[in-house]
Amino acid sequence: MERHGMFETGKVKWYNECKGVGFITPDAGGEDVPFRLPAMHAAGIKTVAEGQRLAFEARIGNRGLEAVAIKLA
Repeated sequence: MERHGMFETGKVKWYNECKGVGFITPDAGGEDVPFRLPAMHAAGIKTVAEGQRLAFEARIGNRGLEAVAIKLA
């Protein structure tokens, strides 16, 4: 599935606040998408909880597929 450049929705699978990294399970299916603290800070989000709904834009970067922009859904 091509995800580059489009927002989609999903749920937080898990988030490690100490490491500042987590994963989103997309509603459309496919692989879980990692997100990192800088994407949260850019959106003004301080923390997220397991199962919380997010909208996100995923891109392929140096670490593979990653959510580069997120917002509360």
